[in-house]
Amino acid sequence: MSDLERAARRVAVRVIGRDPRKMTLEELAAAGFPRQSPLDAIRAFYLKKHDGSLEAVRDDADTSNPLWPFRLGKDPFPKRILSPEVRQARSERGRALARETNARRAAARTTYA
Repeated sequence: MSDLERAARRVAVRVIGRDPRKMTLEELAAAGFPRQSPLDAIRAFYLKKHDGSLEAVRDDADTSNPLWPFRLGKDPFPKRILSPEVRQARSERGRALARETNARRAAARTTYA
């Protein structure tokens, strides 16, 4: 890497600002970024863009923006769809784990009681 490339990289690092992953929650809140989910942040962005108009957010037609599908504050992409058999098997496994956990907790209570 040449000296010019190193210098350009140092300047670029300063230009992009602080890394929010390295900031504390207090620092983020003080900068005006409350703790919120990514979907809530996208929704807030669109509401600010359209001066708080819910109708304008709903009617926004700028589909070139990659955030557009999320503008209503919901994930429009379906999660994995499970077959009834898989759903039943997972349900039964969850119940079995709950029974095992409850039995361990009950045994621990009687041991230390």
